Amino acid sequence: FIFFGGESASEALQWVNPLFQSIYNSEHTDIVVVTHGNLFALIINQFNDHFGFSHWKELKNPDIYLIKYDGSVQSVSPLWNPIDTN
Repeated sequence: FIFFGGESASEALQWVNPLFQSIYNSEHTDIVVVTHGNLFALIINQFNDHFGFSHWKELKNPDIYLIKYDGSVQSVSPLWNPIDTN
């Protein structure tokens, strides 16, 4: 499904996957990537197919996750739990 002027999940992953491949191939060890929750959930779902809609709903704004990568994704874990101000 695509809204007018938007993109599908698979289209978004087609442009973000080469970015992550260049990050994985980089000599740098600590890299920060900033994105919105929808794209983040799509990215994480590629590493962990159990990360789905219910996890997406639990994301905070902002939220911080650590992806450990050593030739393949070793782990995906939240680093920060913001205080709910409501």
